[in-house]
Amino acid sequence: AHRNLKVLLSIGGWTWSTNFATTAASAASRSTFAKSAVTLLKDWGFDGIDIDWEYPASDEDAANMVLLLQAVRNELDAYASKHTPGYHFQLTIAAPAGSSHYSKLRLADLGRIVDYINLMAYDYAGSWSSVAGHSANLYANTDLPQSTPFNTDDAVKAYLDAGVPSH
Repeated sequence: AHRNLKVLLSIGGWTWSTNFATTAASAASRSTFAKSAVTLLKDWGFDGIDIDWEYPASDEDAANMVLLLQAVRNELDAYASKHTPGYHFQLTIAAPAGSSHYSKLRLADLGRIVDYINLMAYDYAGSWSSVAGHSANLYANTDLPQSTPFNTDDAVKAYLDAGVPSH
């Protein structure tokens, strides 16, 4: 029914991101992670892998995130060349829309490695907010800026300005 549908294995998320910094910190642990992720992809028939690291907290984490993603990309490409010549397995990330998080990332490097960056354009406001605001607003509210500290338009522009390709 959906012959072009791509199904990806998503790893991480808000609850499961705590181990990424350790996993990405050394070449050996990056290799182990990449190999095990590709094994899961192979065993379950996924079309790619999505990494949802919420969030790299330092410059070192950001650099290691790039290295981790490159290790996964290399494993995906090696698996494809051996077992499915001509097929491209997708690699994507879930990426923050808040500048306090995306400003730490090496966006241009990420844009060269991954196929897609899925902007987490939600949870801009909630019970933690001191002022009622939109949860997924496209633009900032210029009349009440404190109600929209984040917005999708600013995030997309920042990613593009940092060198992420627009395709």
